[in-house]
Amino acid sequence: MSFYRCLEESEWMCLLHKVLQVSVLVVELLDTGSSVMVSLEEGWDITTQVVSLVQLLSDPYYRTFDGFRLLVEKEWLSFGHRFSHRGAQTLGSQSSGFTPVFLQFLDCVHQIHLQFPMEFEFSQYYLKFLAYHYVSNRFRTFLLDSDYERIELGRPPSSSTTCSAPEDGEVLKPYSYVSNLKVWDFYTEETLAEGPSYDWELRKVVWPCYDRCSKVVPDAITKLLQEIQCLETELGQMSEKWKDTWDKIKATQRTESKLESRVSLSADNHHQTLGF
Repeated sequence: MSFYRCLEESEWMCLLHKVLQVSVLVVELLDTGSSVMVSLEEGWDITTQVVSLVQLLSDPYYRTFDGFRLLVEKEWLSFGHRFSHRGAQTLGSQSSGFTPVFLQFLDCVHQIHLQFPMEFEFSQYYLKFLAYHYVSNRFRTFLLDSDYERIELGRPPSSSTTCSAPEDGEVLKPYSYVSNLKVWDFYTEETLAEGPSYDWELRKVVWPCYDRCSKVVPDAITKLLQEIQCLETELGQMSEKWKDTWDKIKATQRTESKLESRVSLSADNHHQTLGF
């Protein structure tokens, strides 16, 4: 059975649609000045997903590195999401199976990121890094179920518990229909030849030939330009003038960096000659 057939039978995309749909509904209610109380099922799973996404959509601060870290710490760690239970990491929880609630939340963020890439300080790679280590069991962050357990095992809870006031900025309202959602390439792109690029120590030990960081971690501007070029090619359009201007700027930057390195090298040689 293929991966896509399993994905379809799991109704994963439909679940993403429902979570995003509820989140956007709450955002619209808050945007009109209404007060909203979210209470869904047991409160550990869907409630945490929705509340986290609402804050992400409503406040630009939570789309920064520091803001997103704070969001995960206060809504998932401090609130008591049962990471070990949902991840079937204990004998008592293995009978209930693997329930990737946090991974589903990251996939929802990925869907929003695809529609509003310029509204985020971090890239898709950051989300993939978190998704990988959510199931890698390498860090205690995603192994325990509460701050009490973290304290017992010598890991104090995060001190970043303050909440920021909402900043003035665009409130994001992404499309949530299944037809607007994309299968996350985090599930499909990894190959045996390249392996996971999210575990640097593993790359050094098991796959010492890994040296293709530019492929797996492209900078945001280059990736955006590549996507624009692909779209222009599909539409049969010529590259816009801004693309030519951008290429000239990049060429100038490369030339300047080479000159700076040469000047620095010659200065070092001069100091060595003078005995400094």
